[in-house]
Amino acid sequence: MTTRKLQPNSNTFYFITFTCYDWISLFEITDLYSYNYKCFDHLKLQRIYNCGYVIMPNHLHMLVYMANTEKTINKIIGESKRFLAYEIVNRLEKLKRFDLLSALEESVTRHERRKKKKHNAFTPSEDIKELKTEKFMRQKLN
Repeated sequence: MTTRKLQPNSNTFYFITFTCYDWISLFEITDLYSYNYKCFDHLKLQRIYNCGYVIMPNHLHMLVYMANTEKTINKIIGESKRFLAYEIVNRLEKLKRFDLLSALEESVTRHERRKKKKHNAFTPSEDIKELKTEKFMRQKLN
């Protein structure tokens, strides 16, 4: 999936999907399901309100309402993914899953390493779609 930069746009609904690196079931392996709620709390502080979601073993879908006009949805979701990624790495270390830690580390590009990135817990992009019709919103909620 490619990331398209969206402009700050308040009073808008979005359907968001983000996926664990290489479709590895990181949410399941690290038992991160309930920890995702902390991500939702972080979003709420950013004036992004969760209207519906499903957490799968290796990806997450959310339908959110954005009331924030200062940042783009891409920026806010990126911050949330980083929040979750740190916890995934911490839990993998506690579980001594060095095989997975190594895979996540090897996926970091040279450019990302220069920015001090150590692991890729998620695919580098997210799918963010603005919900412009009630039909599309209902389809995603269902």
